[in-house]
Amino acid sequence: MNGSAAYAEAHAALYGNPRGYIPANFRERIAERAQSYYHAHVKKLGHPNSDGWAPAQCLFHDDAHASASVNLNTGAFRCHGCGEHGDLVAVHMKLTGLEFKPAVRDLLGLPT
Repeated sequence: MNGSAAYAEAHAALYGNPRGYIPANFRERIAERAQSYYHAHVKKLGHPNSDGWAPAQCLFHDDAHASASVNLNTGAFRCHGCGEHGDLVAVHMKLTGLEFKPAVRDLLGLPT
């Protein structure tokens, strides 16, 4: 942990997290939630391969078959039908209409 991250954690422990604060390690923490997020939001989710990619129904268009792939390790999303793609934050932003910081805070379970 670098000095600024340690300072931010110590500050948060003493005074709480300021509104809008995003932890320095938010990308790692969000990646840890990718599997549960996609299991909760994707209707048909297949078994992942050795790299973590699983076939899925697209979240953004009517999809009778699995035309998308999600990475349950990193949170990446790609639809081979409509072309939508991005990380878990981008997917959550599009599904909820939230801006970046509120979407990150929502994914981490922090108050918005």
